[in-house]
Amino acid sequence: MTADIDNDEDYADYVRPILPEVAENYTRLRADKGVNSVIEKLKRKGLSDLELDVLLRNVANLSRDYDTATESWTSKTKRRVQLAKKLRKLAEEVANDPDLRGLGWFTGPTVYADDRAMLDDATSLTDLMNAAAIELDTPETIRVVMIDETISAAEFERRTSPKRKMSRRRYVCLAIFDLLKLYFSDEATTRAPNKETALLASALLQEEIDPNAITQLREGHRRRYYKD
Repeated sequence: MTADIDNDEDYADYVRPILPEVAENYTRLRADKGVNSVIEKLKRKGLSDLELDVLLRNVANLSRDYDTATESWTSKTKRRVQLAKKLRKLAEEVANDPDLRGLGWFTGPTVYADDRAMLDDATSLTDLMNAAAIELDTPETIRVVMIDETISAAEFERRTSPKRKMSRRRYVCLAIFDLLKLYFSDEATTRAPNKETALLASALLQEEIDPNAITQLREGHRRRYYKD
């Protein structure tokens, strides 16, 4: 997902603590000669240092996002049901634990009472875990407003989750292409950024990727999309 960053103040809000894996990816991208050639080309197109840094941060996050973005609906449902069971079991243990059963929160301060019944309007740790379990295994109760209809969160995810798990290589290449294509759409003759995508993907995945492979991946992706 790209970030909408208009100024340094927005950027300060956007930059979050970076996981070690993402930081390593970012450092490798910054040091790569091929990536730097793409950066120079984008600078000539008018991108600022701020915009380029956001772009590289988004690219650096792609390998971390892969498992979530490509998880099938069946796999996602199974994982959530199993986690919900664990949460409910743990919530029951917390509710009976003399040290934790009186722990609770208001919007601001943390509250600690002798027992859950004494928390008044505060939310207990047990309540939080049970609420999380409900959201995990009963997403039908959550509604998503679309342009022409309102559907459940479960139905929305069923529609948007991939039918098959995509390879990491394909996912990264297609995602980088989508990040870059906007910057190449202003040319007199719109050119697909296959070469630039291959350079960034090669640096991120640490394997040589040919620009022709990007073309093939995109064509295969379109065929599958229309077939589905």
